[in-house]
Amino acid sequence: MTPLDSEVNANRAVLRSSPGGEQPTFREPLAEAKGRCHFLGPDTMPVLAFTVVLGLVLGQAPSSSPRPTGAPAPLPDGGPASGVGPGGDPPPACPSGAEDAAPHWARLDALFAERERDGALEALERELQAGLKEEPACFEALWRLSRLRYWVADDAPQKATKKRLGKEGWALGDRAARARPDRVEGHYYAAINIGSYGAGAGVWSAVTEGLEGAFRQRIEKAIAIDPWVDRGGPLVALGRFHQAMPWPKTDLDRARQLYDRVLERHPQNLRALHYRSQLEQRQGRRTAAAQDVHRVLRGGGEDPPEDRRVQRWSRRVARELAEGR
Repeated sequence: MTPLDSEVNANRAVLRSSPGGEQPTFREPLAEAKGRCHFLGPDTMPVLAFTVVLGLVLGQAPSSSPRPTGAPAPLPDGGPASGVGPGGDPPPACPSGAEDAAPHWARLDALFAERERDGALEALERELQAGLKEEPACFEALWRLSRLRYWVADDAPQKATKKRLGKEGWALGDRAARARPDRVEGHYYAAINIGSYGAGAGVWSAVTEGLEGAFRQRIEKAIAIDPWVDRGGPLVALGRFHQAMPWPKTDLDRARQLYDRVLERHPQNLRALHYRSQLEQRQGRRTAAAQDVHRVLRGGGEDPPEDRRVQRWSRRVARELAEGR
């Protein structure tokens, strides 16, 4: 069993044991946030947002350094390899022949699309790690492994898990960006993994490590290259950032513009709809919030595992609206 096997199983057990298996939504003001921090995922106050306000209070400006204090050092060449298990060696994760490459990555992406199936994430982890052991600078394997880290960290109940997996995903994304700085995936997945790392590390680490600058640098680079990767994922991430910043840095108008822009092109991006419903709820626009919640719960998105996760988060918003909150 690989470390990811244990992590996935532990996360599933915790989520099954919690009421409704849900995560809290971001709604309360800064004074009521009680130190809870999440920025790109579903719950409460974003760690990255605190870097500006607390930095001013503490006399520390947030760093814009490409590698702030505490940032993950590049993983050793090849990273930790987990082996391929008793099923035999998988095909190499960086096929050398052009004829082999496209079918190989299509197969791994199909495996990721089935990531809720028992054993799918673990099999994908084994194949990608085995490939990186043979070719440490394989861009296609690096960004896919960074994506895998973010998927598990995004919904992990334990802060320690978020921090560890976010740090690993950040480093993998940066390695991918160094391998192919012209491609969007490394910059994008490094950025959103910074959010997971910050959610687990806590407010003080976010301030002292300069996470805001690290996130902004990477997400803005991703948007410059291709804002529509992952169904507008970089724009959604930046919108969430503006939405969740504490006063006086909150920019709800900018957040709404970004969500609206994404939804014009990808009307079934349920994460964008969910975040916009929380924005509407926060502003007291209950009818608009309920409409977005209805669209989320109706489903029909392009990524069923992602959509089911967001629908679980959105049910809490639906209950709050029904209770008049």
